[in-house]
Amino acid sequence: MTIPSPSYDGFTLFATLGIIAAMALAYLVVVPQRIDPKEPPMLRPRIPFVGHLVGLISLAHSYHRLQYNKYQMPICTLPILGGKLYVINSPEFAQSAILNRSLSFEPYVTDFIRRMTDVGDKAMKIYEDPAFFSRWLKIVYSSLTGPHLLAVNSAALRVVVNELNELPVAGVDVPDLFLWARDLISLASTTALFGDKNPWKLDPRLLDAYWDYERDIVAMMINIAPSITAPKAFRGRALMQKALTEYLASEYDAGSDVPKFTRDRMELEREFGMTPSEMAGLEVAVIHGAISNTIPTAYWMLVYVFSNPDLVAKLRAEAETVVTETSRAGPGEEGRREVSIDISRLEQNCPLLFSTLRETQRFISNAVLNRKIMADTTISDGKNSYLLKQGFDLQISHGVTHNLESVWGSNVRGFDSERFLDVAKPEDGLAVQPGAYTPFGAGKHICPGRFFASGEIMGFMVPLLLGFELTDQKGGAITVPDATIPWITTPIAKPVAGSNLGARLHRRVGWENVVWNISQ
Repeated sequence: MTIPSPSYDGFTLFATLGIIAAMALAYLVVVPQRIDPKEPPMLRPRIPFVGHLVGLISLAHSYHRLQYNKYQMPICTLPILGGKLYVINSPEFAQSAILNRSLSFEPYVTDFIRRMTDVGDKAMKIYEDPAFFSRWLKIVYSSLTGPHLLAVNSAALRVVVNELNELPVAGVDVPDLFLWARDLISLASTTALFGDKNPWKLDPRLLDAYWDYERDIVAMMINIAPSITAPKAFRGRALMQKALTEYLASEYDAGSDVPKFTRDRMELEREFGMTPSEMAGLEVAVIHGAISNTIPTAYWMLVYVFSNPDLVAKLRAEAETVVTETSRAGPGEEGRREVSIDISRLEQNCPLLFSTLRETQRFISNAVLNRKIMADTTISDGKNSYLLKQGFDLQISHGVTHNLESVWGSNVRGFDSERFLDVAKPEDGLAVQPGAYTPFGAGKHICPGRFFASGEIMGFMVPLLLGFELTDQKGGAITVPDATIPWITTPIAKPVAGSNLGARLHRRVGWENVVWNISQ
């Protein structure tokens, strides 16, 4: 396996200028909104009209946390130019909003697809048709559960273990651990979704193409001459769509190794008359949803675990309960043995691993849940009620709720791998205070791929824990690197380039000649 060298591009100047220009234009053409006394109290900006906008542009989701720390407002209205934004910072108001069906995430999804993909007007009309969308959404949610989920997770983790099996016993130096994890899990996720004919497997250029696209996603969202304002992202999207078009035109998606999640969606899209190119454009958005957050989460979990030798030892004891030695070496294969991982037992047998994943998500997620107010709505925290007016936007800041001392205790600022051990685990989330923990969203719009992501990340950790030592390049414990400030479209930070990202990966004593498999 090729170990990539560090390579990062900064956020383009054009994106920032574009946002400011677009918002300035909005201010010129809209009438400033008044705040109804029934609406959440106003949090006035220090700089009239543009203060909150400047804060959100420069600090992204961290801006809400800074404002909450200063003013302690559980809910507020931010006047921005001629409009307003509702912001929720309390679990009680968050839960009230999440349960209200007049608040919807779907307009953002539709707008994202329209701006971020090259789908075209005809395909967008199909996508927005309730007859299509209701069936498409049902496929998305139903085909990532039960045996279908196990199959797609197994396919992803077979790619991971096959790559690990190729590593030399003596080990490898990894110049940039983030890029190593990024490329490995990108390949695993896309292969799980598209089978052996996965375009990302056949054309390695697509790995960089996607991450070029992801890196300048804000400039793409502005959608003003993206070939000029975000050239790498524009070329990356075109390369992905071309490869996916060829894949779909050849009907490789009908293969027996392609999961139901993909096969059924493609069949429905053809039924409604989408062309391979239009289907490919929509699939770019699906790929973004599948890997954009999973990969940085997996990376941060990796470094938080391997920066703590005591935690590594505890997790190894758990991981041993989900592996089985399936065969020993034959003649001429001295020391070789095959070990299979049963990922169906991960959550039941590995509560500390599961807790560590949940704590990683709590610790690193600094994003917001976005909702559009579809009708005038009243929400309450049990003591106070406020009116949210139709047509405006609402953000629930889990950069705030994930860091409330009143919810998580006095050690809220520390990484506690055991934090979720004693918390009951209902099927769709953790039984902490409702509204306080929402890394996968919540309510009717909860992420349909949350089980795929969780299973993939936990499964990724098992062979690394049992079969390998992961150290810094001098043989010591991994150092948790500095994090960037994630942009407004990105909930999870990436490591700062050059901040102790190098590592060394080599096989553990006693596990040198193990060949890893995934059992199913």
